[in-house]
Order: sequence, then structure tokens, then C-alpha cells
Amino acid sequence: MGNYSSPDSSPSALPLSLQEQAALIEENQRLRRDVRDLKGERAKLGVLVGSFPDLVFHERGDGTFLEFVSGRSAELVMAPEVFLGERVPVELGPELNRIRQVSTRQALETGEVQHFSYSIKVQGEWREYEARVVPCDADEVYVVCRDVTEHSDLIRRLQESERKYRLITERIFDVVWAIDMNLRFSFISRSVTAVLGYEPKELYGLSIEEFLDHKSVLRIRAQVRKRLEEA
Repeated sequence: MGNYSSPDSSPSALPLSLQEQAALIEENQRLRRDVRDLKGERAKLGVLVGSFPDLVFHERGDGTFLEFVSGRSAELVMAPEVFLGERVPVELGPELNRIRQVSTRQALETGEVQHFSYSIKVQGEWREYEARVVPCDADEVYVVCRDVTEHSDLIRRLQESERKYRLITERIFDVVWAIDMNLRFSFISRSVTAVLGYEPKELYGLSIEEFLDHKSVLRIRAQVRKRLEEA
């Protein structure tokens, strides 16, 4: 019969001492606690990110969608299960795809956040978005998209209102002016040239106190104070 040696009899299989066993048990428990804590932190982070109004996508450098992190699915052009694991779909259009690719490449090359804006039709309605591309790994980025349609519409309405206001004031003979909290001119109509001999741009930033007597200035200050209190 041949010789047979049990693995248990080799020096490498010597039983651990009680102290070594206790150390291993303690290390195992510590690792379990760390894993549990990480899962808890991830869950909290998921709840926090999920409450963001922005659309957040996790993507590879080649445009492949890895994860739809947060946002309302109703704002998406297509359902997440359609585009996850795929590259940027052609439905977004060639120009938007080009901008995304350029911004992603720049973010990965520079390590800096890149910005771009775009318009896209969602459920039959054109919406405007501002996007930020955030590098997070050697070949991965987060793309954060915010719907700014209402804000953009408000800016356009304000600009149109200001344009009409200026058009009116430039066609009347009365001097129309606006002042800030320090009684300095922030706007004045062109008709001031015929009255005072100044171009409007020469008066911007000057105080109205330089052109009115003391009693008139006191009345204006009282009116400004009253309007502010009413507001």
C-alpha cells in the first residue's frame, strides 16, 4: 500500500488559536457593519436624488445609457427600458447627439463640468432644457437636465414687454425715467435730450438729486418709501 498523508496533518492546516479566531470573527462583523452602513447611505442618497426635479442620466463616454438615476418618466422622450444599455438614440436628432458627444468628450478630457442647452418635443410639446455633464470616472459621466421652459418663457415676455415700453417712451415728448433704491437713473427716455441736452446713456447711474431741488427730492423719497411699503 502507498503512503497517505491527510491534509490536516500539514503545517499549513494547523488550527487557529482562540485569539486568531476571535480576530477573524471581529473583522467579519466589522465588514458586515460597513456593508450595512453603505447600503443605508446608498438608500438615503437614492431617496434624496429621487426627489430632485432634474433628469439625471449615468452614461459611458460613448453615449451608452447605464442608468436613469432620477426624474419624472413623463418628461422622457421614451421609457427607460427602451434606451438603457443603448447609445444615445437617433430620435433625439443629429444636432442634440452631436452636442452631447462634444460635451461628454470635453468633460472627460478636462475633468470639468460642461454645459449646453437644447429644445426637444415631449408628449407633443416643445420643451427647453439646460444640461450639465459631470465627469465621474475615467469613461463615465452624469448628465443632469433641467426643464427651464417656464423660466425661458418668462424671460422672453419680460424682454418683449421692455421692448414695447422702450418703443413707447422713445415716441413721446414727456421725459420718462426710472430710478433705483438710491435714486439713481436706471432708465430715461430719449426725450430728455430735448429737455436737458443730455443723451440718456450720459445720465445712467447719476442721482436724480443732481437735477431737482431739495423739496422735490424729499417728495420723491416719500413716494418711493410708500410704494415699497405697499408692495
